[in-house]
Amino acid sequence: MNEWMLSNPGKTVTIYQVAHFVKDAYLAAFNIQNVTKGFITTGIYPLNSKIFSEDDFLTSFMTNRPDPTLSEAVISENEVSKHQNSELIQMHLEVQMFDPTQ
Repeated sequence: MNEWMLSNPGKTVTIYQVAHFVKDAYLAAFNIQNVTKGFITTGIYPLNSKIFSEDDFLTSFMTNRPDPTLSEAVISENEVSKHQNSELIQMHLEVQMFDPTQ
């Protein structure tokens, strides 16, 4: 980047130059050892469900709130289920009361 800035005095770096500037660093960092280490460090492979302690999640405690739109959807879904269940019970009772031999 220093070389580009020296050969282009006064020019502003734009999004079009970013790929050129990060290419070498990206290629050096994106290798099989780093990828493998990333999976191991996060506990993805081999699977390690105990890699994080409860303390690691404390920072998310303040924003750990239920989504109100999900709560409303669950409530309305439960109400539909209750209504459907009562209809099924009513149909079952009607079938039991119907006696074709009479």
